[in-house]
Amino acid sequence: MSVVHELRRQDGTMIAWLQERPHYCDRGRYHQGIEVPIVRSDMDPAPRYYFDLERVKAETIAYLVAKKVDVAGAMWVEAQY
Repeated sequence: MSVVHELRRQDGTMIAWLQERPHYCDRGRYHQGIEVPIVRSDMDPAPRYYFDLERVKAETIAYLVAKKVDVAGAMWVEAQY
């Protein structure tokens, strides 16, 4: 089982997700994924990895806002797959 934190709009549409990685991963404990179309450049690489859950949640929302994605009313939901 893998724990995934999903950023979902009120209509249930997934905007982004954060997947927990194994404890031994030295690039970060959380892998970030974006599920909506955005424009990326070479200076904006993917995937992104983070160590702190609250920081990656805040950074993900800030990143989406900077990319002009509507996140109003979106909430983080924890799921297991």
